[in-house]
Amino acid sequence: MSIIFLVPLFSGIINLIIALFLLNASRNNRERIIFAFFCLSVSLWLFGTYAMLISKDEQSAIFFDRIAYSGVAFIAVFMYHFSLIFCKKNDKKIFLLWIGYALGLVFMFLAIKSDLFVNSLYKYQWGVHTIAQQYHHYFLLFFLFYTILFFKNIYFFYKKEVGVKKIQTFYILFGFSILYISSIEFLPAYKISVPPI
Repeated sequence: MSIIFLVPLFSGIINLIIALFLLNASRNNRERIIFAFFCLSVSLWLFGTYAMLISKDEQSAIFFDRIAYSGVAFIAVFMYHFSLIFCKKNDKKIFLLWIGYALGLVFMFLAIKSDLFVNSLYKYQWGVHTIAQQYHHYFLLFFLFYTILFFKNIYFFYKKEVGVKKIQTFYILFGFSILYISSIEFLPAYKISVPPI
C-alpha cells in the first residue's frame, strides 16, 4: 500500500474528531453544528476515498467511491449554510439553502444508485478511480455554484468587517481556499491522473 493512500485516511480521522468535538461541545450553537456536519461530510468523502484506493476488486472500489460521493454531495451546501450563519444572512437566502439540500439528496441518491453518475474504473499508476458519467457533470455545476456562493458571502463579509471578526473571516477564507484545492480530486473521474493528495 502506498503512503499516499494514508492521506485521506488521516485527514478523515482528523475531520471526524473535529466534528465529534463540535457536536459534543456545541449543542446550542448553530454555526458550530453546521460546521460539524460539514466535517462529517468531508470525513465520509475521505474514508470512502481511502477504502476505494485500497479495494482489492472492481466492485468494492466502485461501491466505496459511491459512498465517498454521498459525503461530497453535501460539502458545498454545508459550506454555504455555514456562510449564511457566520455572515448573519440566513433569513434572506433560505430558499437557495433548501434547494441546495434537496439537490444534495438527489445527487447522493444518484451517486449511490445510478450508473449514470459514476461507473466502471480507470486505472492509474497510483491506483484506480471511477469514471464520471452524465449526472456527474450536473453535480459539478451544483458543487461549483454553492461553493461560489460560499466564497462570495465570506469575501464580502471580510471586506466590511473589522477587528477580531475580520481576522476570523480571513482564516475561514484561507482555510477553505486550501480545502477547495482538493477539488482536483474530481479530475481522476475524467481520466486525468491526479493522485488523491
